[in-house]
Amino acid sequence: MSKPLAFLKPSDSVLTWTAEDQCLEARRESFSIPPRTLENGCFLAYHGISQSVHAGTYILDHLLRNPPGNSSHLAPLMLYRHSLEIGDSIAKLLRLGSSSTASILIRRLFETSLGLEFILEKNTFHEDRASCYQTFRQIERYKNFTRYDPNTPEGKDFHRILDDDKKLEAAAFPRKDLSKERQILDETLNSPSFKLFWDKFKSVKRKPKHWYSLCSAAPDIRSLARLIGRESEYVLLYKMLSESAHAADVFSGVVSVSKEKKLEVHILRGPVEKIKEATTLAANYLVSCHTLLLETYLKNHDIQKSFAHWYVEDYREVFMWAASPGPLFSEPTPTEL
Repeated sequence: MSKPLAFLKPSDSVLTWTAEDQCLEARRESFSIPPRTLENGCFLAYHGISQSVHAGTYILDHLLRNPPGNSSHLAPLMLYRHSLEIGDSIAKLLRLGSSSTASILIRRLFETSLGLEFILEKNTFHEDRASCYQTFRQIERYKNFTRYDPNTPEGKDFHRILDDDKKLEAAAFPRKDLSKERQILDETLNSPSFKLFWDKFKSVKRKPKHWYSLCSAAPDIRSLARLIGRESEYVLLYKMLSESAHAADVFSGVVSVSKEKKLEVHILRGPVEKIKEATTLAANYLVSCHTLLLETYLKNHDIQKSFAHWYVEDYREVFMWAASPGPLFSEPTPTEL
């Protein structure tokens, strides 16, 4: 049975609702769940993800206007903001049926959700992990100011590589003494907020490649997933998602052989078979991120109650379709025609 789809506009202070967005939402007046055509399936995939993002904008808006604590809380809030931004892009790609490209962003959404859960593990804010995140960010800035400075050994090597590339002869890369910038950053890193992890970073011979490695025993993303009880997700999904991200497999779902033994290559955007899979993953990761923020910072708050009311009244049916494995759309039966 067709019925209107509920619509939640995003918080204006977090996401501007444009005329282009209105065009993407133009089909929601009357709809059936599950959808009965490919076009409607792509629309519902878009609608399900974008509405989740819109709901999240109110959570983020409230926490930015009402900071839950000191500046270290910015780390989980910015990770959450990043998850919403990724979700917004995934929704638009799914609206166009671009599932392969969406899977690249879903990998990033998975990684972001792991980092967010690590900082807010068991719905508790871990200040040391949040401080570690921010310290590592400043360390990366310090490393960049070292690498780009032509007066440092790293900088000399960097600029030599650029100078040796004939294709870049016309490019005038700036050569600037960045010692003052490094001095300012060094003072920042030696402040009480960052000194613990800055000293730890300097003391280890083998420098960690990831921020979480500086405050845990996890050297890589799989180890982080294991640490917070999500290794099965990594094992099941990460390799598949990484193949798209790194162009390691550009054949799956795209190249096939017809019954006539002819090579067939899928048109751009798709494949159709992966749209629902991408929708399911994105929908679940986003709701997981919402839940972490609500349970950690807004338990029993009016924002959590409003979210719960919106979910039950307007979103649950869409989410249950989006978050559950199954076909993107179902052909109508003869009795329904």
